[in-house]
Amino acid sequence: MTRKSSHLIEVVNLVYTVVKGSVLFWLALLSRGLVYGWVFAIKVILQYFASDNPQDIRFRDFIKQVEEVAYAKVISAMMTFFFSLGLTGWLLSLVNISQLSFAMFYIGGLAWLVWLVIVIYYVKTQSSSGENQFYQSLLEIKKDFQKVIFIFLLAFIFVWLTLTKTMLGWLLFPGIYFYLVGRIQKVQFKGVKS
Repeated sequence: MTRKSSHLIEVVNLVYTVVKGSVLFWLALLSRGLVYGWVFAIKVILQYFASDNPQDIRFRDFIKQVEEVAYAKVISAMMTFFFSLGLTGWLLSLVNISQLSFAMFYIGGLAWLVWLVIVIYYVKTQSSSGENQFYQSLLEIKKDFQKVIFIFLLAFIFVWLTLTKTMLGWLLFPGIYFYLVGRIQKVQFKGVKS
């Protein structure tokens, strides 16, 4: 009986951590005005899941502790553009199916997903030298290419499910996705040196 109750407690703590991570992501994104907040929000949620005890973290204190990332506003503005392009294409395809709406959706959506994966590695390599940070993140992507493909496909699946099933998924998507990204980055694949 105690083993079942301890598993139940672990599951409840995991759900709480994921939901709290999602709320933290959206608060961080909104705190930077949505357009310029993508990189900051991604860094906040990655640090949240990397912390030793995320259940005890207070939102306000945690957001204030996170350092700025170089070129964050430029990269976030590009991500906002691609996100808006994809969302506009998707909404147009719901009203009037045309080649233009599908092109907008696929180009915007795929570009946003690619930038999402790049930003994950860009934030991860931030502690390295500031001048070549983007280059260092591309080298890290090349080194962890299997993980990058897996992270990209995971994001693709989550976005597809949230668009086709429920918009409630957008509220929980960041927490679940970045929790899994943190777990994937800890995994060592066979035959791959990290």
